[in-house]
Amino acid sequence: MICRVIRHADWEEIQVTAPSDPRRAESAHETLMRAVSALHRSGADVLHANVFGAVAPGGSPLSGPRGIPVSFVEGLPCVSVSGDGHSDGGSAYTEPDTDTAMSQLVTGVQAVGARGAAVTAYDTDDGVSVMVVEAREARWAYITGVHPTRLWATQHDQARDAFDRANAALDIVGMSFGQVIRTWVFVEDILAWYGDLNRARTAFFREHGVFDGIVPASTGVGALNPLGAAVAINLMAVAPRSRRIKIESVPSPMQCSAEDYGSSFSRALEVTEPGLRRLIVSGTASIAPGGETEHVGDVSGQIALTMDVVEAILESRGMGWNDVTRAVAYFRDRDDAPAFDAYRARTGLPELPLLITECTICRDDLLYEIEVDAASPRLE
Repeated sequence: MICRVIRHADWEEIQVTAPSDPRRAESAHETLMRAVSALHRSGADVLHANVFGAVAPGGSPLSGPRGIPVSFVEGLPCVSVSGDGHSDGGSAYTEPDTDTAMSQLVTGVQAVGARGAAVTAYDTDDGVSVMVVEAREARWAYITGVHPTRLWATQHDQARDAFDRANAALDIVGMSFGQVIRTWVFVEDILAWYGDLNRARTAFFREHGVFDGIVPASTGVGALNPLGAAVAINLMAVAPRSRRIKIESVPSPMQCSAEDYGSSFSRALEVTEPGLRRLIVSGTASIAPGGETEHVGDVSGQIALTMDVVEAILESRGMGWNDVTRAVAYFRDRDDAPAFDAYRARTGLPELPLLITECTICRDDLLYEIEVDAASPRLE
């Protein structure tokens, strides 16, 4: 388990990355509670948790314990040669055999908590969790578990319904979608209707004036959810209370804008506040400057280019891999994960607070994607 502490002006944000322990064949709930317990022991309130694993093990859909804002994402663990990140509390790691690793049903958990700030919890009628941090410089909202309720509707209409419900959840706490800085969009059968998803999102953004301000950073990957909905959404928003909070879009030095090929998200955003700069990098893949896929059929080439792109974004803001506080790597085929270990060994990439999971990427020729958060100064 890896914890990163981000020190805001008057509160601390704690990000926990807790891969499941393959030696113990943990359930999703056991892995979740390890992360939640770590936050509680540190004196933090849980704001959000994402569990990657089988969303219906044994045929029974997963649900979270009462009072914990959690979403479950279909993302099975990948085989890793090194096993980095699987140790807990510094204990020695014993590499399981491949058959054992491939039989695991849980990748791990990423959770976020707040320490030293007033936190208010809201629950909507349709099960969405809204957690609000009331800090001096800004209000921060974490919204977890947004699903459409009309599961019989078309995929396009379910997507629109989900975005409308996310906006309604924000409205409960006096915020709007124009204040959203980060979204995660987990899409069932993404390759079949990614174009419809983008059209629904773009139309929603236009209607709500999102393009008039900051377009959120985002990750959109193919993954099932326990309800069987076409889409599930989590998001983070910030409402500044001070002019000292600045939010700006960060372009990618090596890629065009995603909006150039019909995807409505920013490559990255930077949030600047007193004593802290926070960089949020969207899900990033092997995309050439013109928008086409690079290194088709070559997972090693896609990893190398993707990591170069993310590194260039980090460096453009005076940061590097050592400033990363949270990351998720997505492989279309989990058997390709050893290629990441080979990249890490070749480049000397430092150990990251990283989960590596299997999810479908948004194009049928993309094999790898990674999202990262970073902060400067990185204090712990």
